Amino acid sequence: MADAVSIDCKSIGVESSEGIRNYPASVAIVNEDKICVYNAVINPRNLQISDYRTRFHGIQAQDLSRGLHIKVVRQAVSRILKNCLLVGYDVSRSLRLLGLGHPEDNIRDVSTYHLYTRYKKYNPTLRQLTRSYLSRGLEAPRTAVKDATAAMDLYLKVAEFWEEELLNETDSSECDEDSYYTD
Repeated sequence: MADAVSIDCKSIGVESSEGIRNYPASVAIVNEDKICVYNAVINPRNLQISDYRTRFHGIQAQDLSRGLHIKVVRQAVSRILKNCLLVGYDVSRSLRLLGLGHPEDNIRDVSTYHLYTRYKKYNPTLRQLTRSYLSRGLEAPRTAVKDATAAMDLYLKVAEFWEEELLNETDSSECDEDSYYTD
C-alpha cells in the first residue's frame, strides 16, 4: 500500500460574478505518523473577500496577506500527493478548492465510509465522528492541521479492515465469468 496522507483545506468567501464563492485560505497535509508535512496559508491576491470565516478556522486578514500564491501551493500539494493514498473528510471539497485531482481508487474519505455512516441518514460531521469514534472533540478554531489529523486518526482506526474490504472487492470483480460455471 502507498503511504497515506490526510488533507484538509479551509476556505474564505470571495466575491465573484455569480455571487459569493469559496476560495482556499489554508491547506494542511498530515502523514500517517500525524506529523504535519505541509501547512500553508493562501493569499487571495486581488480578490474581494466577503467573509473571512475567522470564527471557524481562525484565519484573519493579516494571515492571508502573508500567504503564498495559489500556484505555488498547488504545485507543492501535487508533489506531496503523487503516488499517495489520500485520506480526509470530504476530500473532494479540498481537491476542488485547490483545483486538483487525485485517482478515485487512491482516496479514502471518512465522511462517506460505511462503518462511519451506517446508522445515519446523512453523513456525520467530522466533529461528530471524532466524538463518537475517537472519544474526543474538535475545539474551535478548527485549523486545517487539526482536521487533517482527526481524519487520519479516523482512517487509521479502521484502515486494516477498510483496505481488506477494498482488496476483496477488487478480487471478486476480477473473476472471469467462466469461474462461475462448473462443467
